[in-house]
Amino acid sequence: MKKIAFLLPLLILPFLVNAQKSPIDKLFKKYYGKEGFTCVLVNEEMFEVISHMEKEVGDIGGTLGKIKRVRVIAQEDDSLNTEGVNFMEELKEVKFNEYEELVVVKESDQEVLVLAREENGKLAELLVVVGGKENVLVSVEGKFTMEDLEALSELEGLEALENVLD
Repeated sequence: MKKIAFLLPLLILPFLVNAQKSPIDKLFKKYYGKEGFTCVLVNEEMFEVISHMEKEVGDIGGTLGKIKRVRVIAQEDDSLNTEGVNFMEELKEVKFNEYEELVVVKESDQEVLVLAREENGKLAELLVVVGGKENVLVSVEGKFTMEDLEALSELEGLEALENVLD
């Protein structure tokens, strides 16, 4: 019985290691639903619905179908409960080896980092981290190209994406 009790954790350990979440996932979990933060999660199914509705817009319809998930966490400007939060500092220890830096902006009170992770010649994730005075974390996951992202910038509310891609 002691041998079974000893071996069972060893057998389960590889599954637990694989189940660990990325630092980005942990940050989303930490602030999801917390007072002072706005959290948005849009899953693949919603993009499929929008894709079917937007067929007449051109390339956008096909692009939306390539997105798996979009997650956004933004610090609310007027919240006293978020003082001292800095997403960039929280991710400072993260090694972004799998990501390529697209844009880096550093100011005295603000830092912006735009990263892309590629798999098999397609973008698997676009990650935007803003830390400092304002904090925003955006993760767009799927299988898309830079041209697909340019098409997305045509959607209302995503005009800022166009500036990043130009």
